[in-house]
Amino acid sequence: MDRVYVDDETLFFYNSSRLIGDNDFNLNVGHKEKFILAMAFGFKLGHRTPLKKEKELTLLKYFNSKDMSLLYAVAYASTKDENILNNEDEIIRICQEYANTGIHFINNLEMMSSSENFLLEFEKVINDQIRYIKRDDNE
Repeated sequence: MDRVYVDDETLFFYNSSRLIGDNDFNLNVGHKEKFILAMAFGFKLGHRTPLKKEKELTLLKYFNSKDMSLLYAVAYASTKDENILNNEDEIIRICQEYANTGIHFINNLEMMSSSENFLLEFEKVINDQIRYIKRDDNE
């Protein structure tokens, strides 16, 4: 597999999101970074959502070795099977499913938020997750 896909219904959101889209609030990141962010949220939520209809988001060649290490780590953590590390197509599929969950989460968060306080609400979600992770690290 040489491409990264998203669900056809979410491709528009990757570009129009108030947080990660191409508009006033964007973080000036590419599709690769948007995918990784969505994947991280999906992984944190612990749920994979299969793609219904694939639409190309970006080429895998834009992922550097650190990016790929993250994808490999997510796939391994998801399956707990070291054999997954020999199957890049399956790694990408797993990560696409986590990203699909994550992008729906970000979309729902935006839909529930007003445009005036969306970034503050998103920051609260991030900070809550950081506190949760730090709490787990201290236990």
